[in-house]
Amino acid sequence: MSDQREAKIGDYSFLVFLTVINVMNVIDRQLIASMANWIKPELELTNTQFGLLTGLIFIFFYSFAGIFMGMLADRVNRTRFIALGLAVWSALTAVSGMAKGFVSLAIPRLFIGIGESIMTPTAMSILSDRFPAKSLGFASGFYYMAAPIGISGSLLVVAYLEPLVGWRGCFYTLGGIGLFFAAIMYFLKETPRRHQEQAQSASATPVSFKETLATTKDAFLFS
Repeated sequence: MSDQREAKIGDYSFLVFLTVINVMNVIDRQLIASMANWIKPELELTNTQFGLLTGLIFIFFYSFAGIFMGMLADRVNRTRFIALGLAVWSALTAVSGMAKGFVSLAIPRLFIGIGESIMTPTAMSILSDRFPAKSLGFASGFYYMAAPIGISGSLLVVAYLEPLVGWRGCFYTLGGIGLFFAAIMYFLKETPRRHQEQAQSASATPVSFKETLATTKDAFLFS
């Protein structure tokens, strides 16, 4: 069956909102690396410790958790699932601003990776239900535009926000903004799942008398 749907203004608005949240995702992910000149000396981190914080500790849990979060996205309310992930990583970003050393920064970092792993598989699931096949490529490209914007955004935070509030204040500020967006996302209506709509439509299709008669005849012949 060909996909004859057309994306609506609300779908594009939702795409923009998801992309903004994804920008926040990338900024929060890059923040420690961008703040290296302040964090390393103040917390007395070695190069190995800092490499673990920006690499293995985050990436390992982010990568493997993403598989399970994608499976959950197939079963739960997706807008609220994104809200949960956003709330988790934003709250822990704020907590990271209170770090006193390697361990107190590593533990939040681990769970930030788990929280952020919810975002992309769930967002892709929603976009596939909101956009027809002919414009899904555009929607995906627009969403992933958040990656370079987020990396640039983390550098802008360093350049303009850090001089005003310090590196810890940057973590508090971005964590607070993320929690605000999480509250908005929580109250947005869930996008209907297209395959469920198709199944309901198929089950609601009336069966003709001729089809019923043919089925009954086959049942008698082959019983």
